[in-house]
Amino acid sequence: MFEVTESAEIINLEQTNKLIRELRDKGHHVCLDDFGAGAAAFQYLRALDIDFVKIDGSYVREALSKPNGKSFLKAMASLCADIGIDTIAEMVEDEPVAKFLIEACVKYGQGYLFGKPAPGVIGQSGTA
Repeated sequence: MFEVTESAEIINLEQTNKLIRELRDKGHHVCLDDFGAGAAAFQYLRALDIDFVKIDGSYVREALSKPNGKSFLKAMASLCADIGIDTIAEMVEDEPVAKFLIEACVKYGQGYLFGKPAPGVIGQSGTA
């Protein structure tokens, strides 16, 4: 899977989407990472043909602690589901958050609840 970070501004959406389509045509999935962290989240959803949205960890952390936290996260998940994009929640660190994410129809989770990061091949050999 290739990730496009939402926290960095994409200048040429048309060219970016062309590259995304080429990656998808070759059988790769494409994910919009850090969704909600930048100012153009909804513009990117409209313009880019992506497979997944990775919801920024700040929304996941605040889901159970802020007054509108659940509502924002549910709205993100619902919008993505409506337009055929699967969701991944970052920073899933405990069972109450995981349970809420299931209720909110977030399809996948990533975080310490599932395991700590491990060194990868790139870090060991310097090549992919």
